[in-house]
Amino acid sequence: MILRRTVLLTGGWSLFSKKKDSFFVWLEKTLKDRRRSFRYTAKENVRVYVRVGGEAENRLAEDISAGGCSFNHPDLRPGDRFIIHLMSHAPEIPLDLMPMAEVLGRTASGQCHCSFPDIMEKEEEALHRFVLAAQRHEFRRRRKLKIMELRKKKFDI
Repeated sequence: MILRRTVLLTGGWSLFSKKKDSFFVWLEKTLKDRRRSFRYTAKENVRVYVRVGGEAENRLAEDISAGGCSFNHPDLRPGDRFIIHLMSHAPEIPLDLMPMAEVLGRTASGQCHCSFPDIMEKEEEALHRFVLAAQRHEFRRRRKLKIMELRKKKFDI
């Protein structure tokens, strides 16, 4: 007598596969990221403003690192070079630099991705310190919120 086994494959699932954990998805993205510097994605509590050239208008940076930044600007094109003024609104995490920036690319929505090609070592170090301080500030804020939630749950029971 011959035993037959049928394997039902639905949606990429098999007997030996398992659902990807969100940690592994994050790790996979991190390993594929070939950036030279850590970056900080601006949040509500620590904002970085960008002023292009002599513009009076401050623009909110989407993310920033020692290698570059991205922000929304309707007039800039790839290859444009300009002095950029980076400012932090948070007094506990100061940032006030004016490096040369070059637009590497631009999305259809006007999002400009810039690098700092001629950045001086002092400015690069200041940006590294800012990114680490902003991340530390964000982690502390999240931890405080988590502790407050846990205390609230503990006393609500």
